[in-house]
Amino acid sequence: MEFSIRSAAGLTDGLHTQRHLARMKERVSRLPQLPLPLLFLVFLILPSCAVQQPVRHYKAPESMEHLKTPAPIEPPEIEAPVHPPQSVLSGPARSLYTKANKALKSGRPGQADMLLERALRIEPRNALFWHLLGQSKYAQGDFVQAVQFCRKSESLAGNNNKLRQYNRSLLQRAYRKLGDTEQAEKLGQ
Repeated sequence: MEFSIRSAAGLTDGLHTQRHLARMKERVSRLPQLPLPLLFLVFLILPSCAVQQPVRHYKAPESMEHLKTPAPIEPPEIEAPVHPPQSVLSGPARSLYTKANKALKSGRPGQADMLLERALRIEPRNALFWHLLGQSKYAQGDFVQAVQFCRKSESLAGNNNKLRQYNRSLLQRAYRKLGDTEQAEKLGQ
């Protein structure tokens, strides 16, 4: 009995498929038929409409002197980082801060950024992390972001006067680099 039920189900699936194919053939037959020569012309002309990019020739410089002696790179001004009490730093954020501090001191502010961003995901309200990120941005020449991160650090510093002093110092230098001597003067008072 079980065999006959399966075979009956198979027959109905087969009939369904045959009906579906018959309907599809009928629909295709209703489509307008394009003459073969016209199709050939369309496929022959279409590729010729493609736009080709002009070939650019590169001319090598006459002299390679400018490549031999690179301009000296001045190390960025980085003030001494604030050494927080042990209670401020704990857990994985502490090791990230330590690694970021070392990276910044050794002239790798990009790596310091990455480490500090990870530390800030763990402790987003840590004023010290924001200050060091501001130092890193300053070292990269991104003075606008250095100002923003120092302002964020200021807002979270609470009664940490040493950190506030470092923030003001970095803010003054960043404002001077931005050409805003008026703001720098206000911070100096």
